[in-house]
Amino acid sequence: MDVILELVELVKTHKVDQVELIGQEGPKGQLNKLYDAIKSGEVKSDDEAASFLFDLPPGHANYRKLKQRFKDRLVNTLLFIDTQRASFSDVQKAYYNGYRLWAAARVAFGRGARQTAMDLCQTILRQALRYELTELAMLSSRMLTIHQADMKGSKKGFTYYSKVLQEQLANFQAETLAEGYYNDIIRHFSRSRAAQPELAPKTATYVTALKPYLATTKTYYFNLMYYTLASMQFEIGNDIRSMLAVSEEALIFFKSKEHAPVNTKTAFLKRLVYGARVVEEYEKGLQWAEESLEIAEKGTLVWFTNIKQFILLSFHARKFEKAYALYQEAVSHTRFSYLASAQQEMFTIYGAYFYFLDQIGELNNASRRIKQFRLNRFLNSVPNYSKDKQGLNVTILVLQVLIQISRREFGNVIDRMEPLGTYRARYLKQNSSFRANCFIRLLDALYQADFVPEKASKKGENAFQKLNSVPFWEVSADDETEIVRYDYLWELILKHIAPPKFLKS
Repeated sequence: MDVILELVELVKTHKVDQVELIGQEGPKGQLNKLYDAIKSGEVKSDDEAASFLFDLPPGHANYRKLKQRFKDRLVNTLLFIDTQRASFSDVQKAYYNGYRLWAAARVAFGRGARQTAMDLCQTILRQALRYELTELAMLSSRMLTIHQADMKGSKKGFTYYSKVLQEQLANFQAETLAEGYYNDIIRHFSRSRAAQPELAPKTATYVTALKPYLATTKTYYFNLMYYTLASMQFEIGNDIRSMLAVSEEALIFFKSKEHAPVNTKTAFLKRLVYGARVVEEYEKGLQWAEESLEIAEKGTLVWFTNIKQFILLSFHARKFEKAYALYQEAVSHTRFSYLASAQQEMFTIYGAYFYFLDQIGELNNASRRIKQFRLNRFLNSVPNYSKDKQGLNVTILVLQVLIQISRREFGNVIDRMEPLGTYRARYLKQNSSFRANCFIRLLDALYQADFVPEKASKKGENAFQKLNSVPFWEVSADDETEIVRYDYLWELILKHIAPPKFLKS
């Protein structure tokens, strides 16, 4: 049933109202009743479908036969999706129409309708060459070569199509090789985002093997595989400056490709923004982040992802006003409520940081939304991340203490420090949690120093040195946990937090 549910979702997404073909059942037939029931969510399983149609168990022959017919009809319907109506890009239209025409050409060729088949192949080849769809160009040029050889006997036609075929075969070989290398590396990250530096030598070997093909294989897909592997090679090995260089080279190449998808350019811009944040070249990073935001369509998932990364970079660059303007733009967009809950929670965490910054005077013109921040409501609005003991839950717990410090609720801070210390000892033992561990030690130093900044600075000197001994990017593949750098957070605390009045000398 999972396959049928997926097919219905695909057909529904492209606004196909009925699974109906010429000469077959109308909208009131059983198949369309089942389609409508699945589309509306009324039917979600074989048990429900069999009961809905026949009031029988799903193992009954009547249901099994209808289910197979329904699946076949859905597959057929895929070939009739209107790519014009679905607002596909030019490349997507060429891809889907090309494979649809290829299926028709093969059927026509097999049934002896050679003129029809060749006419379709010429159409396919023109579009495939224009949009660098290598496999389609190879398949169609092959059939045209066969036709020229055994039917028309045209030397000119045979020579032309044979040349195209050989070129596309070479492109296909290079693309397949690059794809295989890429798959062999990326499979290690399919279930874990953890850094795997041991893969760097193998990745480097693959990149070296592919490099000679760059001179002859100019297709979009080959270069996508090559540059992705090349940038991964340096990212895995923590050679961030080399990653920046190859990502810039990739961006220049894909900008030269008229039909390169926006998502491809965004992917390399994302690496550039990340790299700039790591090596602290913030001005360059802000320019790349601006560009990534400009090329993405507003309100799309890519746009929200780009704006999220832009906010994080602005936090690290200490451009809090810029980060806040981006945050306002995102949360006020009409599509914000359609984001997945985990995505929305990330913006909720950003909002809590803005409240902290507003409280200590580092943010100007905060909106009512920020000023009306409620700590308990915040803690209840991030359930996904609160479960991650070594991830963003650390950020949430630290934020809770920061906000209480900014409000001068020192009694609440004192109550929090012992459980926070236990949490640190229990969950923050991994290398990826090293900096968070150090920062919680700094908060403890503040508490031990009775919240007097001068005393806390001395008590926390050792923990601060340890914190700065390891860069944030070196200990964690997912550095979103450190939204405002811990070293700078400590500076802000020492700069802005006044001790309790009864402790002042």
